Amino acid sequence: MERILTTREIELVRRTATGLRNRAISERLNISEGTVKPHLHHIHEKFHMRSQVELIVLCEQKDIN
Repeated sequence: MERILTTREIELVRRTATGLRNRAISERLNISEGTVKPHLHHIHEKFHMRSQVELIVLCEQKDIN
């Protein structure tokens, strides 16, 4: 990816790309849903995205899985 993501952000991106919702992501990573949201928001800001769909498309383009 053009911009560097942290290890945690990559974990979140991968799970988002599989279609998981924030609650399911938080359960799988043993973090609160309130922690997932700011991470995803920061990822969206890094890539100037407005939706999860844009993030999923980027993951597919960059073959992040």
